[in-house]
Amino acid sequence: MVAFYVSLMEGSDLVVPPVVAFQVPATFGDVDVVTVQFVEAAHSADVAVHVWTINDDAEMVRMIDRGVDGIVSDRPTRWPQYLSSESVRGTGLVGERR
Repeated sequence: MVAFYVSLMEGSDLVVPPVVAFQVPATFGDVDVVTVQFVEAAHSADVAVHVWTINDDAEMVRMIDRGVDGIVSDRPTRWPQYLSSESVRGTGLVGERR
């Protein structure tokens, strides 16, 4: 995943490892890992993006808006309000297959 991220940030040809998903934190220190650009590049390489550990409501919405395929949380009881939202339809976050 590191080679993929570095190649994306450098604007060079993407280095895509043989994986089906990147499971990453939303941020690493001061670095915003899960950006729209990161998610779109991963999807263009047919790689899903799973982000962890998201416990803040606003951050959950931000990750959904960025197009992630899965979210790990310590607070799953907060999810129902988002799972019933039209904004997650077609994202795969409600048991749909991409």
